[in-house]
Amino acid sequence: MTRPVAALLLVLALAAPALLSAKGATVRISLTSRGLQTPIEIRQPTVLERFNVWSGPGTASSLRDPATGEWARTEGDDGFIVDWRAGEVAGVPEQLERYETSFFVAGANRTDEQLAYVVIYAPARQSGEGYVFLPGPGDAHFTLNTRSILRGREGKWYRASAAWQAVVAPLLAARAAH
Repeated sequence: MTRPVAALLLVLALAAPALLSAKGATVRISLTSRGLQTPIEIRQPTVLERFNVWSGPGTASSLRDPATGEWARTEGDDGFIVDWRAGEVAGVPEQLERYETSFFVAGANRTDEQLAYVVIYAPARQSGEGYVFLPGPGDAHFTLNTRSILRGREGKWYRASAAWQAVVAPLLAARAAH
């Protein structure tokens, strides 16, 4: 092995743990809007673990087939706060209130949190559905989001997952009641 190759391998080996820990666990989700005086904060670990930023399209896992011993790469098609299987939504009513929904993470070796991903969430309270917009090129949070994860679905609306709706709808209703 040549010295430059050995040096490169050493650098990659040392950098890998730092890169992996940069994709830390979600420690806080914050919803803000013009209609809210203060943000809605979600901090319960059992809730947060269900809405992992590092899941869904743009992610992949490699699994070894026990029968053949071959590795297969599978794109993530589940997770985060989007119902990915329902596909893109063509039009979301303009009158729906929009909530800037921010995901904060902290790596295994970090105690401070950092903003990792931002989407727009728009609940349709009458129907009980909700929608999620992934910022696209030219939108405020596109660069931040794509530095964290490039899903290849940016700039589009999607249906919110039932799990997300079940958590957020009561929080919004409680806030509206005050």
